[in-house]
Amino acid sequence: MKIILKKYFIPHEGNEYKPHLLRWEVLLVLVSIVLGIELLFLGQVFIIKNTTWLADVLESVLIDQTNVERQEAGLYGLQVNELLQEAARMKAEDMAERGYFAHTTPDGKTPWYWLEEAGYVFAAAGENLAVNFVDSEDVTEAWMNSPKHKDNILGRGFTEIGIATAKGVYKGRETTFVVQFFGRPMVRSAAAGTTGIQRPSSAVPTEPAGEDATGNEVSDTSVAGAEVDEAHEELYIETQMSEAIPLAGRGTAVAQEQAGFWEEFRTHPRFISNLFLATLATIILLALLLKIFVAIRIQHPPLIVNGVLMLLIVASAIWFNQYLSLTNVAVV
Repeated sequence: MKIILKKYFIPHEGNEYKPHLLRWEVLLVLVSIVLGIELLFLGQVFIIKNTTWLADVLESVLIDQTNVERQEAGLYGLQVNELLQEAARMKAEDMAERGYFAHTTPDGKTPWYWLEEAGYVFAAAGENLAVNFVDSEDVTEAWMNSPKHKDNILGRGFTEIGIATAKGVYKGRETTFVVQFFGRPMVRSAAAGTTGIQRPSSAVPTEPAGEDATGNEVSDTSVAGAEVDEAHEELYIETQMSEAIPLAGRGTAVAQEQAGFWEEFRTHPRFISNLFLATLATIILLALLLKIFVAIRIQHPPLIVNGVLMLLIVASAIWFNQYLSLTNVAVV
């Protein structure tokens, strides 16, 4: 191992002060590796993501990421509810089939329509939407970068979650629609029979005008309001449309138990690709610095040019991945 490191990284008499890692023949191999990584990434973006193969993985990852965000904020995790999952599925498929992206359907159905269709009787509910994303982590990142969506993810009044995706066309582009529903179910009173409804002890009380269920102030442009339907005692929390959010990426992925490389790549293609590229750039930069400073009086400009050129190629690939993944993304 020491011999290999010395041969490829450290300029010395044995390699004619020309580290092999910076030579043209090795440079061509590194370029081939970069191209291979990019082909995998592009295959994920343009082929795999347009199949149903990715959907279940994406949903489970987003649920895990949501609960990680809540745990980091000192909150309890949300339980997956099958009825919320079904409501999210129906809403996602409706958007995919009809090509719209909004909380309210073109014919005026609100998010709560889908909850009622699924049979979910709720004391509190919220909805987050996303479209045109490639990397699962970018979806959660976008929601957390928006105060309105972050309030839903970290909402103390919610105890359950349901997420679904659907493939469709939006503005002429094949894409994935993501629907995230939050809820807290009603508790039916045994004494009242099937008609009586009782709020759980942990339920969030109705807030006065000007505040939402978490105690945050409500503005006309952020949250539509916290209204109480006296007939059903249901608390409505709705987030209105927000613009697409520029993303920088956190640089960390949510670790899944027993998740192999391919599963991680399927759910975090941009992050995994850029991680490999950044590792490669670090290795090249190390070899370049050693070439310049170890034998500072014996320089070979072509090798230095090779190293700089390789760094530019890797940096361009990382930029391209970022651009392709985050162009035209939006959350509402």
